[in-house]
Amino acid sequence: MMQGVTIKAETALPVGGDLPKSCKSYFSDRRNYFGPQQQTSAGAQEEARNNAYDLGCGYSGQFKIQCVKKGNTCGLHVDISTCSPPTYSQALDACYTAPTTTTWPSGPTRPNVNDWLGVELLEFDIADMPPFYNITTQTTTPYPCCEVHVGSVCRPDINFDHPHVGKTDKGRWIPEASYNRSFGYFPVVSCDQQAKSVPRMCPRVKIKEMNAGFKQWPHCLSVCSPASATKEFMQICNRTANPELEVMEKAAHAKKINHMKAKKAELESWTAERMPTVTDIKQVVDCFDDRLPRRYNSMSLPKMRSGFATMPLHNECRLHGCKVTQCLQIKKGCKIPFIHDAPEAMCNIRYADGEFNCVEKVDISSNNPLSLGFGVAWMVIGAIFACAGVANYVRPRSSDGSQAELETTAMVPI
Repeated sequence: MMQGVTIKAETALPVGGDLPKSCKSYFSDRRNYFGPQQQTSAGAQEEARNNAYDLGCGYSGQFKIQCVKKGNTCGLHVDISTCSPPTYSQALDACYTAPTTTTWPSGPTRPNVNDWLGVELLEFDIADMPPFYNITTQTTTPYPCCEVHVGSVCRPDINFDHPHVGKTDKGRWIPEASYNRSFGYFPVVSCDQQAKSVPRMCPRVKIKEMNAGFKQWPHCLSVCSPASATKEFMQICNRTANPELEVMEKAAHAKKINHMKAKKAELESWTAERMPTVTDIKQVVDCFDDRLPRRYNSMSLPKMRSGFATMPLHNECRLHGCKVTQCLQIKKGCKIPFIHDAPEAMCNIRYADGEFNCVEKVDISSNNPLSLGFGVAWMVIGAIFACAGVANYVRPRSSDGSQAELETTAMVPI
């Protein structure tokens, strides 16, 4: 291998000027070696520099690069006679590493035994699968899977162009489109339209050489070199060796979805507090199952009843544990404007059925004046007819007694 050092002046020198250099530092810098510079590729040059001897080991002193004028021309002149090489003893102590050998421990020679055990595959038959028979207990149509869409994944290399949730600019959410109601602030879409977790670019940085001082120890170049450091660094991005990378990416994506859900709930609560209409409605179900004849007369007035504790129970009251002497109160939230409409809701979201409470019935007693008047009238009319009957019965008897008395008196002789 060609040994030598190429000496260059990195800066321009005036006529008569000089540039001092350290003999040890300059001769130990493998970037100045002539042999490795003759290689064509950068990798071959790096390998040649790593394999080269340290030509500056043991040197001391300084040399100068001078700009000398010769006639009408100027040129650089280098004099390395001022550099002091190491003595033989110094070279042995500082620049020579004695080779080491490893000897096998003394003892009997181990016999070389060939493999004497093996395995043989056994033949076997796989039974046929039975015919598929699906047993289902689903009796209602399930609601679709809905989820708050992730507006941005905070990555400039990933942009959204969704017809229902809008676009992103360099990975950032565009608030003007939501303000103009073209798209929602927290649009709810089907789960299959949710943003997917995309593997991130790895690595995001690269290793660069900042100081070449480590090259003066050739025996450390197998570890202290940009090539070995880059190789070790790339192992971090090996997804097969580091499965936790995918786990962390999915956890970060799930955290973004949960953050969007929390902010949507905050916006929904804020809007509900400022609704100009009622926020919920109430429905009351009488737990007395009205399958008998009407409990009201033809004028829709209550009839007199008793024994309601033994009447049939309404199915909804039975489902929620209410008694026949109670009512089932169902409280449901009203539809929140802007939040439960497009473009915020782009999926058929299932909301809670309501709040169910069992409440005691309120005792009500009524006395219709019209019914009371009819009753009093019939009593008066009955009394009149009774009096008339008695009068009709007494009057003929009185008339017969008077006539007999007159006739008897007339027959008495004078």
